[in-house]
Amino acid sequence: MLFTRYDKCFGKSFYDPSVCFGNGTCDSHNYCNCNENYLGDQCQLINCFGKNSSDPQVCNGYGQCIKPNTCSCFLGNYLSETGCNPCSPGKYQPSFNSSCLLCFAGTCQPYFGSFSNQSCLLCPNGTFNPFPGATSLLSCESCPQGTYQSTIGEDCIL
Repeated sequence: MLFTRYDKCFGKSFYDPSVCFGNGTCDSHNYCNCNENYLGDQCQLINCFGKNSSDPQVCNGYGQCIKPNTCSCFLGNYLSETGCNPCSPGKYQPSFNSSCLLCFAGTCQPYFGSFSNQSCLLCPNGTFNPFPGATSLLSCESCPQGTYQSTIGEDCIL
């Protein structure tokens, strides 16, 4: 079928590169033939790990689909082979699509999906935790006898 410059597909010329959102071809009036991994009446949706990009559970519900089978994770979440997942307790993730980082020694962090090291709670005064990535204040132990802690979150000293 031949089209003229006056023929339209969803209000755009058949020859406009953005017709069908650039993800397919317009084969007849208001009918898009979508490229692989694109769907919707105008090819505006993306197939991402078996879900379309408008599904609230795309990227496991922790990100958005930006191209076929490619997620951009929300802060506090990391990218895995099947989408996005929240950082586990004891970790945080401060920038998009980076890996989760351990909270520092002297802190703990009990929540999933934290996006700032400020979510890592300092051990209370008189306690310490020498290990990074602690998940509970119960990880903070009392300073041994004969030592003290001058700064919250720091090790005990003689």
